[in-house]
Amino acid sequence: MASRFLMASLLAATLGVSSVASAEPTAADKDTARTMMTDGRTARDKGDLKGALKAFIGADALMHVPTTGLEVAKTQVALGLLVEARETAARVAHIASSPSDPAPFKQARDAASALVDELGPRIPSLTVTVKNVPEGATAEVTIDDAPMPAEALGQPRKLDPGHHVIVAKAGGVDGKQEVDLAEKDQKQVAIALPAAGAAASTT
Repeated sequence: MASRFLMASLLAATLGVSSVASAEPTAADKDTARTMMTDGRTARDKGDLKGALKAFIGADALMHVPTTGLEVAKTQVALGLLVEARETAARVAHIASSPSDPAPFKQARDAASALVDELGPRIPSLTVTVKNVPEGATAEVTIDDAPMPAEALGQPRKLDPGHHVIVAKAGGVDGKQEVDLAEKDQKQVAIALPAAGAAASTT
C-alpha cells in the first residue's frame, strides 16, 4: 500500500512538470516518445500496468499532447488511481487546441473530458474527525503517511479505492484507524485520542 501511494506522488510530480512544459519537442523527442508509447502498449497487453504507466508518463513528459496524456489517465484508472486519473484527464481536456491539430488530438481531448465526468461519482471520499484533542494542541493527521491539512478535517476528502491508514497525533498522544474504501463509498472515521495520562501509563 505504501508503494502504491508513493507511486501516486511520483506521478503527480511528473505530470506537474509535463503540464507546464512549453518547449516544442524535437525530432529526437518525438522518436523517443513513439518508442515509449509502443513499450507502454506492449507492457499493458502483458498485464504490466505499472510498467505501462511509467512508459506513458515518459512519453507524455516529452510530448505533452492529448494522446499521450490520455494514455496516462486510462492506465491510472486501470491501476485504481482514480483521483490521479481524474486530475490527468482534466489537464488533457484543457490542453489548448490548434487549427493544425490532427483528429486524434481532438478525439483524445473529448475522451478525457468524458473520463472526468465518469470518474467524478466513482471516486470515494472519507471524512476524518479527531476527538479528545488536548486543550491548546492541534491534531496532526496523516492518511497513508501523507499529511492532511488541518482545514480538511471534518470535510469529505477524495481518495483512491483501497485500504487506507489514518493516524492522528496531538499533545503527545496518538490514535489510529484503518478503513477500506470501495468505489462510490462515502465513509466517516472518528479517531478518539486517549487521555495523556492513560497513554503514559501504558508505556
